[in-house]
Amino acid sequence: MAGNVGGIFGLSMAYPLDTVKVRLQTRVVGSSGAYTSMRHCAVSMFKKEGFWSFYRGLLSPALGYGAINAVAFGSFNSGKKCFTQTTGISDIRASLAGGAFAGLTSSFVRAPIEQIKTVMQARNAPGSNAAPYRNSVQCLTEVVKAEGVYQGLFRGLMPTIVREISQYMIYYPAYEIAKTTAAGEGGDVNSLPAHKLVMCGAFAGVAQWVPTYWQDVVKSRIHNAEPGTYRGFLDCSKHLYRTEGFRVFWVGFNAAMIRAAPMHGFIFLGYDMTMRFLGDG
Repeated sequence: MAGNVGGIFGLSMAYPLDTVKVRLQTRVVGSSGAYTSMRHCAVSMFKKEGFWSFYRGLLSPALGYGAINAVAFGSFNSGKKCFTQTTGISDIRASLAGGAFAGLTSSFVRAPIEQIKTVMQARNAPGSNAAPYRNSVQCLTEVVKAEGVYQGLFRGLMPTIVREISQYMIYYPAYEIAKTTAAGEGGDVNSLPAHKLVMCGAFAGVAQWVPTYWQDVVKSRIHNAEPGTYRGFLDCSKHLYRTEGFRVFWVGFNAAMIRAAPMHGFIFLGYDMTMRFLGDG
């Protein structure tokens, strides 16, 4: 329940920046349709497609991000507890192992949700600036009808697993370290005020992105491509490097960083406050 609340809370704060990030990631660098900067992308979208273009595809993650975080937080805590009890390893190593487990399990929920989200955010209807489908439900129906369940919803599963395991192994330990630091020697990490929880979550959110951002670019390209375009994560990575150069892996990085701080700050705030409300903080 706490993961669900945190996921929805964080998403609502940062979705427009996520749309800008995906647009930057999925446009071929140097092509006529590419954006030159985050500002150029945002202004162009607003002028050509209107304010609501920043919220295209919101229904899919709004329904699913709560579930993603419910699985991730639940898996992390269960995994950490299990690793601690069975191996006796330290808290940080248990957090790393729990984070890897959370990344693996949540990927099976996240992959289809982000597939639909990316299609809605990045593609336009033929010959126009309108969304390709009326809403995420129609998008889901049409994509599955045209491409099948696996190709339509799960072709980005392996890139998602790669990214999620890498990120969650940084995400949860970073948050725990930040909380311990914020509480100070002898302080209670479960009694931190809201503004410190937001800052700790923001730190964890940014920390997970810096070394793994390039993986997200590859994932977005695979999600947005037609079925069969790439043979997998490595094939897509090699293709992007050969055709667009090294900088393609950092396109949209600024938008991701600006988005990460408020989104993950509020995810952890929603999570921790809900845990306290439920008497388990």
